[in-house]
Amino acid sequence: MSETRILQPLLGEDASDRAHSENFIRIKFVLSQFKADSESMTMEEFLKCVGLDQNGYILAIRSSLKSPTVFIKRSVSEVRVNNYNTHCLQAWRANMDIQFILDVYACAAYITSYVAKSERGMSELLRTACQEARQGNVNLKQQVRIIGNKFLINVEVSAQEAVYQLLQMPLKRSSRSVIFLNTSPPERVCILKSNLDLLPDDADIAASNVITRYMSRPAKLEDVCFADYAALHDEVTTSQRSNEDREHDDGDEEHNDDDVPGEGDDSSHSVKTRRVRKVIRFVNFSPVADAEKSAREKLMLYTHWRNEHVDLYGGFNTYLDHFEHVKDALKDVMQTYEPYGDEVTSAENSISQLQLEEQWDLLAPGVIHSDMTEQDAGDRESEFHAVLYPDGQGQHDLAIDLGLPQGISSAESSKSRYDMSDDEYFSLMQSLNCEQLEFVCDTIQCVKTSSQALYRFLSGGAGTGKSSS
Repeated sequence: MSETRILQPLLGEDASDRAHSENFIRIKFVLSQFKADSESMTMEEFLKCVGLDQNGYILAIRSSLKSPTVFIKRSVSEVRVNNYNTHCLQAWRANMDIQFILDVYACAAYITSYVAKSERGMSELLRTACQEARQGNVNLKQQVRIIGNKFLINVEVSAQEAVYQLLQMPLKRSSRSVIFLNTSPPERVCILKSNLDLLPDDADIAASNVITRYMSRPAKLEDVCFADYAALHDEVTTSQRSNEDREHDDGDEEHNDDDVPGEGDDSSHSVKTRRVRKVIRFVNFSPVADAEKSAREKLMLYTHWRNEHVDLYGGFNTYLDHFEHVKDALKDVMQTYEPYGDEVTSAENSISQLQLEEQWDLLAPGVIHSDMTEQDAGDRESEFHAVLYPDGQGQHDLAIDLGLPQGISSAESSKSRYDMSDDEYFSLMQSLNCEQLEFVCDTIQCVKTSSQALYRFLSGGAGTGKSSS
């Protein structure tokens, strides 16, 4: 560039735009033939070489852009020189790639992705492992073994993270607690209680969660919406309050002094309030793609209710009608928990429309080049490998942890345990007499419902059916 400038993307798909794209391809080819420090031609000579004038050259560059981009003044011979600041370079005295950021959301997306870049590709790898485990017709333990071994062998862990894991040090700290509120429709997955063996047959087997606790909240919190309850009141203990008071004495979070149980209140229903709100997270349905679910989510979070099947309708035919009727009254509480909701939605939409991998090349070409170089070089075994695996095997098999025999492949193990066809199994079950069938069914029931070790002794003379049972 003959001068520093910010170029905007070239929009449109007519014949002239295709011609600009072809010109850009020709420019890239010419530049790729240059060798470092071997070209001393002027900008005018370069334009003549690619067969373009200044305006055509700018249009060709714009045709390749997906977002506004800064181009620094550079001569042709400086095509491989990173962006730099003279004063910073003299102080830093090392390589640098300083850039002016035009899109703050693209920058945030790049930083977030780069922090988690060691796990890039693991999702696809584990997805393939899951498919292989399902297709192998193996039991649940063997499936866990296949997927777990795949993860252990391929996951990348930095030296710093390995030290933190070995020393059982926390990988993160936060000044604010975070809670996820499942605002999906009522057909939700629940956690079972741990003492199922001790519960009566008609007892509720689902463990308590923030939704059930909100529905059974004390009368003093009748007018509190679900978001406020989860952020301020759910599962607050006296020790939590005292610790928060000491940590946030100078904070400006709102504080409710109605912590003391009122007269006649049950001690289990005493109202306590956090000084610092929890950060709430939820599904965040799209108001465009899922307007009805989005309206239901807003009503669930920012109105008070007892029965979500009935109260969220509020006498209207749809959740959307109810939300449109009350949304003006909910603006204040929505602003508390979603102060930048529109901006975040806009950023997510713009990022989803961009090809971020291409934008990262512009944000940090030096880092991308380094990653590609490491990838081409491949993996090599660490000199400390023998410390972790003195037997030289180099791989840990989860079979030990799962109680499975070592050295047996998943297919062999599954074949040894499940080598009976369904027809043969059904035929054997039908051949059992009443006592044998009672013994088998009782054993199956104990295996399914009890976590205790199972000990059974079966005795009898020859021909009594011990093998069949």
